[in-house]
Amino acid sequence: MEAAMDPWLIGCLAVVGSLLVLAVAGLVLIDVGFRPDRVAPDTLPSDLGMAYASVELTAVNGKRLAAWYIPAPDGVRRPAPALAVLHGWGSNSAQLLPVVAPLHRAGYALLMVDSRCHGGSDRDTFASMPRFAEDLAAAVDWLRTEPEIDRDRIAILGHSLGASASLLLASRRSDLVGVVAISAFADPETTMRRFMERVRVPYRPIGWLVNRYVEWRIGWRFRDIAPRNTIRRAQAPVLLLHGETDRVVPVSDAYAIHANRRTDEDVSLIVYTRCDHDSVDRIEAAAPHILSFLARVTGGGPRPETHVREAEPAA
Repeated sequence: MEAAMDPWLIGCLAVVGSLLVLAVAGLVLIDVGFRPDRVAPDTLPSDLGMAYASVELTAVNGKRLAAWYIPAPDGVRRPAPALAVLHGWGSNSAQLLPVVAPLHRAGYALLMVDSRCHGGSDRDTFASMPRFAEDLAAAVDWLRTEPEIDRDRIAILGHSLGASASLLLASRRSDLVGVVAISAFADPETTMRRFMERVRVPYRPIGWLVNRYVEWRIGWRFRDIAPRNTIRRAQAPVLLLHGETDRVVPVSDAYAIHANRRTDEDVSLIVYTRCDHDSVDRIEAAAPHILSFLARVTGGGPRPETHVREAEPAA
């Protein structure tokens, strides 16, 4: 007759089995989380008085990217300066229409692209900061082939994950004249850790293992794509904008990115009081700061102070 299995061993096996089931379930949920529910645009450029054309770009893996091309206003000399614009996680190009409308009125052409798994673009296996950067690169490449665009005066603008992707792209190519990064996070490791703290997932060992899995899934180590590190490799002037009361990406992230710039880098930071993560685009004071920066990088205007604090104007 076979000996009965030790109850202690049975308990250990049950615990290990439960942990494995939870781990597999967790990884499945992570993969699902990498593909956010697509949100259709609730506003069109024409709603803000901007004529536009819907265009399709091609991502590096052949996926279709939906984009809005907004030519420079009539009367602006061609070829015109331009911006490639990228939204944040779970959003679409309509998110940034309020902030780019004043830039268009000032004479800039715009190409606003929906990243994969967002807006009107194709779904993909997952979305990530490197893939956001690839999709933004596709937008820049498209602009460089457009006869009406001055290929030597192309800047990029992004919000949240799109801002962090903008900094990653600026560290990879030298044909950009400027970067406007709104509410960028400093480090994916820290950002993921903050999220897990909010949902009460212990960082060690579970959170740490989750982050290592995410690195494997996206094919990049967090430290290699962290904006606090890519800022040191930026090949164009950078304007960082951040809300002081941002509860999604705390303003300390903006200070961390700015503090880690090279001493010879052209990186400026503007912090808006009484402004959170998603209200930067509604601040009237932001447009003059962005326009001043763009005028300088596209036309040789004066270099601003490296750090300015501004109060949010009344609504």
